[in-house]
Amino acid sequence: MTNLSIADLPIEIDKNMLAEPVGSNDVKQISHFDQNIFGVNRSSLIKYLLSEYPQKAWMFKRNNLITGIALGRTGNKYHHIGPVFAANIDDAKKLIASAVNELKHQPIVVDVMFDKKDLISWLHENGFTIQRKFVRMYKGKNLFPGDIGNQYLICGPEFG
Repeated sequence: MTNLSIADLPIEIDKNMLAEPVGSNDVKQISHFDQNIFGVNRSSLIKYLLSEYPQKAWMFKRNNLITGIALGRTGNKYHHIGPVFAANIDDAKKLIASAVNELKHQPIVVDVMFDKKDLISWLHENGFTIQRKFVRMYKGKNLFPGDIGNQYLICGPEFG
């Protein structure tokens, strides 16, 4: 994974393409979506992020089903965007843009999955710079691999 940060640049995107804010009725469906993508039940983490930072929660719905989420939190030095899970790279970018546009002129950090080269390039183009690299590890057989292809940003190394 790569940790990137930005200080002050909003991402320009067509306002019609922005994600919608998460509502209080979406918690259960978001937890289920997260579990399918991440591989384990993190409903307590999802509930925590949504209750403490509801203004940092974005989603896409298609046919009344969640197809993408971007959650966030406030840290000591940065606003952190993640996890971001989406059906495709374009939706991931739109979710991230929605989150960034709400945090104009504030420091932001994201932890990007290392295989998302297109996303890393896009983030660079929008003012993000690499701050550090780190590797997620496990020992033995990974019994809960999740769907890596739809994971774009993690919540942070301390959360997954």
